Amino acid sequence: MAPQRTLADSMQGLSLDDSKPAKTAISYPDTQPKPNPKPARWPKLPEGWQQQDRYFALGWDIKHPRLQEFVKMYTPEHLLDVPYLIRAPEILERGCCWRPIHLFTALPQDASPPEPWDDPDCPSMTIIAISFTSDQQLYDRRPTREQYDWLSLVFGCRPEWYRDVFPKKYAYFQDIWP
Repeated sequence: MAPQRTLADSMQGLSLDDSKPAKTAISYPDTQPKPNPKPARWPKLPEGWQQQDRYFALGWDIKHPRLQEFVKMYTPEHLLDVPYLIRAPEILERGCCWRPIHLFTALPQDASPPEPWDDPDCPSMTIIAISFTSDQQLYDRRPTREQYDWLSLVFGCRPEWYRDVFPKKYAYFQDIWP
């Protein structure tokens, strides 16, 4: 265990005078940018994903019980009236220090694409999405491994690839751009 420091020791060398450079007492490695951080590696895309009539998004179910508990624990009291669907991505972005995290409407894993595609009764779910196959920039934009591991820890599992609820030609309905 590191030796305990008193408040007076920690404040030694600090000054309110802007003309003198302040001496930092403690360095926090988690908040300091690391040289050449390694990007996260995505799980393998589903077999034949390029031939599908829909794009894919990588993420987790917004209704995941661990996420619900996490959001409940870390929502400040003055934000309890803000809807969960707004709070969840914001709390995750702040926690892992990586943006943007999106909400995405996807088909459940076991669901077939609806016919017709715009069937109002089509099965769908909302996911917290961190990557998309609809655009190379959206696919290549990645958190660091450390940020990815943090997100996986919150959910207790790795993300999965989900099919877009909309066919490729209507993917712009998701309003997610590079």
